[in-house]
Amino acid sequence: MFDVRYAKPQRVNGYYVSVPTEAGRAVGLRSPFISSGAADPGQAITVLATDEFGMASAWSKSYGGRRGTGLWQLALPRQDVTDYAEIRAAIEVGIVR
Repeated sequence: MFDVRYAKPQRVNGYYVSVPTEAGRAVGLRSPFISSGAADPGQAITVLATDEFGMASAWSKSYGGRRGTGLWQLALPRQDVTDYAEIRAAIEVGIVR
């Protein structure tokens, strides 16, 4: 529906450690996190974080709007006590800029 291809289940089948890329750090992501459901990084998306296998675990895809707008995938931490400051900073990039 949104023209984003996810990795085949045989290739990504679990929860993996992900680390922000340079583009992810530019929007406020700083800390490693656990994620699942990674997308194929070789497509028209901005990769914000990659998992242990180099798959795009956090990303954004522009559809021609303002910089920072479009469809985003950000992982929510699975632990109970969470500081959402990094996720909020990333979300606000499209609103503030």
